Amino acid sequence: MSCKELNCELDFITLDFEDGASEECLVAGLYEIEGKKYLSVVVGANEETDFENDELEGYIYEYVDANEEEFELIDIESDDEFNRIAGIIEAYEEGKED
Repeated sequence: MSCKELNCELDFITLDFEDGASEECLVAGLYEIEGKKYLSVVVGANEETDFENDELEGYIYEYVDANEEEFELIDIESDDEFNRIAGIIEAYEEGKED
């Protein structure tokens, strides 16, 4: 079922990459894990996206507040850290569905 069918509101963020490219992404969630904040985003999603059946690509970044209006997204360099955080987020999201 799409967000449009459910009348939900989506938050989007534009990611600017070092090579000059940019991409609009859906903010999937902001999570506090092990004393750090992590932002999960989905690439190419919009109000018509069928979140249950469409194949979607996402990113996870460490989220750091710079001040009340600005923040920084930091790449997770370690595969071990990324996999651990992704697993925690996935388990949390699956638990919300039950």
